[in-house]
Amino acid sequence: MRTAMLAGASAAALLSPPTALALTPEEAWQSWQDAAEEAGVALTVAERDTSGDTLTLTGVAYALEADDGTTMTGTMDEVVFAGQGDGTVVVTLPESYPLTLSDPGLDGMPPGSAAMTISHPGMSLVMSDTDGGGTATDYAAPEIAVTLVEVAEGGTAQDISGSVTLTGVEGRNTRGGGDMPAVEGDFAAAGIAAAFVGTDPDTGGTFDFSMSAADVSSTSSGTLSTLYAASDDLGAMIEDGFAVRGEGGSGPVALTLVTEGMPESFSLDAGMTGTSGTFRIDGERMEYDFGFEGTTFTALGSEIPFPQVTGGLGALRTLISVPSTPTDEAQPMDLTVALRDLTLGEEIWSIFDPAGQLPRDPATLVVDLGGQMRMLTDMFSEDAMMSAEAPAEVIALDIEELRLALAGALLTGEGGFTFDYDAPGPFGPGSPAPDGGVNLRLEGGQGLLETLVGMGLLPEEQAMMVRMMTGMVARPAPEGDDVLLSDITVQPDGTVLANGAPLPF
Repeated sequence: MRTAMLAGASAAALLSPPTALALTPEEAWQSWQDAAEEAGVALTVAERDTSGDTLTLTGVAYALEADDGTTMTGTMDEVVFAGQGDGTVVVTLPESYPLTLSDPGLDGMPPGSAAMTISHPGMSLVMSDTDGGGTATDYAAPEIAVTLVEVAEGGTAQDISGSVTLTGVEGRNTRGGGDMPAVEGDFAAAGIAAAFVGTDPDTGGTFDFSMSAADVSSTSSGTLSTLYAASDDLGAMIEDGFAVRGEGGSGPVALTLVTEGMPESFSLDAGMTGTSGTFRIDGERMEYDFGFEGTTFTALGSEIPFPQVTGGLGALRTLISVPSTPTDEAQPMDLTVALRDLTLGEEIWSIFDPAGQLPRDPATLVVDLGGQMRMLTDMFSEDAMMSAEAPAEVIALDIEELRLALAGALLTGEGGFTFDYDAPGPFGPGSPAPDGGVNLRLEGGQGLLETLVGMGLLPEEQAMMVRMMTGMVARPAPEGDDVLLSDITVQPDGTVLANGAPLPF
C-alpha cells in the first residue's frame, strides 16, 4: 500500500507542478529535492548554472524504484528557476520530456516496460510564499498530455498506442513549514480524454478504447507525518499525525470500447451525467463516499444473443465511514449501498416475459445503515488485517433505510439493534446479546408471486411454501389490499418475535 502511495504521489509530482518551500531559485530547487526525497524519487543534475536571480539546471534525471522492483525513470533537458523581483519564482519546464515505467516480471509474467512522453506546451508555474513559512504554487496549462511511445513485454514491442490528455488545466498547491507541514491542493480541468488502440499478439484481435470527462475538479488537504519519508507503516504515520482528506467530481462522462477477434467481437457505449466523491483518512476516521448519476449503456457482441443490450442506472452511491483507530468509547459508523432506478432494455425482459406481464418499473436497492462501533485494532496494521480476531465491535446498528423495488413490488423497512458484549450471547461463545427489531412493509408482493406462477417461472408448490412462511411472519395492513406488515423483534436471549408471536426456531 505504501509503495502504491509513493508511486502515485511521485508520478503526480512529475505530471504537475511540485510544491515549493521558498522564494529564491536556490531554495525552490532545494524544495523540489526535499519533496522528491519524501516520495522516494532520486533527482540528479548533469549541469547547473546561476546567473543573477536565475538558476538553470540541465539534464535533470528522476528515478523511483518500488519494493517490487518496478521503476519509473526520465530526464528533463532543462529546468529554469527565475526570481521575478516581486517575491515570486517562475519555473520553466521543457514542453515535453520522457517517462519510462518498467517491471522485472511480476506474478509470473515476463518483464514489461512502457515508454511515454509528457507534454504541456504553454504551462505557467509560479511560486510564492504563504503565512507561517509555507509556499504556494499556482499553475495553468492549455493542455497536458501523456502519450505512449512504446509498450514492450518480454523484450518484444507490442502493438499498442494511445494517450491521455487534459485540457484547460489550472490549480494551486500550498505547503506549510515545519516537520509536519500542512498541505492543500486545488485542481480543475475543462476536460480529460483518453484513447488507446492495439492488437492482441496471441489472437490477432484488436481493441479500440476511448473515454472523456468534462468539468473535472478536486480539492485536498492534510498533514504530512515526520515518518512519511522513512516508514511503510501507515498506522504509525497516522499515530504520528498524518491526515488527508479530499473531494472531487466531474460532469458528463462517456466511454466506448470496441473489440474484434479477441476471440469474440464486442462493443460498448456508456455514459453518465456526473460523478462525485469524498475521502478522509486520519487518526479519528476512515471515510469513503463515491457516487455517479445518469448512467446509460448499449452493448453489442458476437456472444450476445440479441441485436443489442441496453440499460441504465439513475444513481449509485457507496459510503463507508468508520473509526480508524482503537478507542475506549463507541464511535459513529455509516455504511450505505444505494442503486437507484436500474433499467434494462426490452431485449432482456423479453427472455423471460415476452408477453409483458411484469411491470417494467425501474428497480432500486438501498441499504442505509448507521450506528455505533468500537474499533479494537489499528485497521491499517498488517497484523490486524491477517488476524482471525474481530477487528471491531458493533455496539448499535440502525437501519435508517431499507428499500427494494422490483417488478412492481416494494419492500421497505427501518429499525435498530443494540449489542451487549458483556452479556452471554445466544449465538455461540463470544457473541453479544442482541436487543431490537425491524419494521417491514411489503406492497405488491402477493401480486408479483401470482404473476410469476402464472408465467411458469415459479412452481405452485414453491409459491405455496412462500405463502405459508409469509403468513407466519406478516399480517395484512388495514389500509389496502396486497400490503403486508411485519414487526420482527430479537430479544437478548435469542428469542425472535414476529408481530409479537415467537417464531419456532
